[in-house]
Amino acid sequence: NSPYIQEKLAHGQSIGRTHCHDSQCRIKNYWAKPFKGRTLGSITRDDLRSFSMSLVKRKLSASTINKIMVVGKVAISWAYREGYIPTNPSEKLSNFVAKPKKRGILDDDETQKLFAVAWKNERAYVGNLVAATCGLRAGEVLALRTEDIGLDRLFIRQAWSVKDKFKTPKNGEERQVPLLPYVREALLKLADQNPWRDGLVFFSDTGNNHPMVHNVL
Repeated sequence: NSPYIQEKLAHGQSIGRTHCHDSQCRIKNYWAKPFKGRTLGSITRDDLRSFSMSLVKRKLSASTINKIMVVGKVAISWAYREGYIPTNPSEKLSNFVAKPKKRGILDDDETQKLFAVAWKNERAYVGNLVAATCGLRAGEVLALRTEDIGLDRLFIRQAWSVKDKFKTPKNGEERQVPLLPYVREALLKLADQNPWRDGLVFFSDTGNNHPMVHNVL
């Protein structure tokens, strides 16, 4: 119902329910108490700067602080563009910069050992095998259907999230990725075990037309 969201959708821009949910949580958890009773027009640049520094004192990471700040900055900027407030106090407010943590990656020997051990959940094993060999995101793995399995490729047509359900993949584009024969065989074998016969490869234990729990994958 938000006019901001309705405007984005009307212009063909995507905005997911998960993003909206996360944004609302950041408002409730961080913005609501410090700015209780305030109008947008009464908020100054100094208020925003002081608020951001209070987040630093809570020892939140630079990335987390930026995500919290952008929720309010988007609202204030939209209100300014629509003429609800005369100035935009969030304009050119500096982001916080921090050295990102280095992400490790498994070498070939570690990867072979990982997939050589016995996994407790076959769907988790096959899902991670697909992610490792095809470069899929978790939501794309969970959304795979039998019809997406080609002879030598996967057709990535959808992604899954708890809030949005089935949606277009990230960046809104379908794509094809190479599929190794033994991975294809594992996918088809798993799909054949689906008790709901709803076409999903990574089926749920509790009902049809939604995949297994994201955390299990």
